[in-house]
Amino acid sequence: NRSREVPLRPDPHRPPADLFIVQHRTLDDEVAAVAEFIDTYLNRHPDLPPGQALVLTPRRVIGNRIRDSLIRLGRNSLSYFLEDQLKTDTAAEGYALLNLLVTPGDRTALRAWLGIGGTDGRRGAYRRLRQAAERSGREPSDVLAAVAAGNERLPHSGTLVERWDLLQQRLGEIRELSGLELVRALWPTENEESEDIRLIAENLAVENSEPAELLNALREAITQPELPGSDSDIIRVMSLHKSKGLTAAVVVVAGCMAGALPKIDRDAPQAEQDAQLEEQRRLFYVAITRATQSLVISSALTMAWRDALAAGIDVTRRGFEGGVSVAWTAASRFIMELGAAAPRPVTTAQWRAAAGFEKAPTS
Repeated sequence: NRSREVPLRPDPHRPPADLFIVQHRTLDDEVAAVAEFIDTYLNRHPDLPPGQALVLTPRRVIGNRIRDSLIRLGRNSLSYFLEDQLKTDTAAEGYALLNLLVTPGDRTALRAWLGIGGTDGRRGAYRRLRQAAERSGREPSDVLAAVAAGNERLPHSGTLVERWDLLQQRLGEIRELSGLELVRALWPTENEESEDIRLIAENLAVENSEPAELLNALREAITQPELPGSDSDIIRVMSLHKSKGLTAAVVVVAGCMAGALPKIDRDAPQAEQDAQLEEQRRLFYVAITRATQSLVISSALTMAWRDALAAGIDVTRRGFEGGVSVAWTAASRFIMELGAAAPRPVTTAQWRAAAGFEKAPTS
């Protein structure tokens, strides 16, 4: 939906683009087919390093499943979605707790801690706390400590006081811990939601045992992860955000379903929603221009209901198949915006036939 003063023209001396737009019947089909396509592509191009295969997806749950499928095929693959891990309550709670252990006056970490578990982050209660702090020229933590001790009153602050009391309890439990003991107290091993951040924290804790050292190392790992190059033996799986500046021979943009791409905050003002749409349209453009030889744009028509909810996918209808709750989805609007020159979407079977790769045998 854009025009240019000087339109881009295809180079007549270059071969036609190797491009597929695929809509799979299920997310399971998408995951398996993407992994098998990449495996076959690399087998056919033995001189091509596996790092020349790049998988981009807006949702960690989809990326990690593709990574696992590649590993089962004998491929070395890593995913880079650590920043998404902080979106789960258990991961965010542990990270906020570590920040407050190292820097008790960290207002941002305290705000995050107080909001965890609230449907709206307890915005109203925190606003009243902040206003009380501003009137008295104190920090919100000082006001909340006084309210919790019964020395002051703050209307409708019961949930904040509960979170404050829990914070003091947890800080007391971990204050003398370091290294692996600290990591496993922050993110217990039995909690699957925080597994990724716990594993990276455990690795970092080997050389960064003190809380402040661990926090700095973890913050750097989350915000500035070291990505292997395209000449490595690692197939990279990552979000669209991380793909800027990267190129690869074969690129698969997976999980292109409405609600994931684009993801719009429908509670935000219209101007902000428009800005979100534009930003994610630019991200999609960046993603589809990373490929130098082959590009696949992929989506799934159905997926497990729980996965759709966890990933924020728009659900057009809900059904049951084989006793399992299934969500029906819609392809991203950005696919429709590609224009008349884009190839028509194909099914998984049609893609397999056209690209010449067969379904892996099941054991």
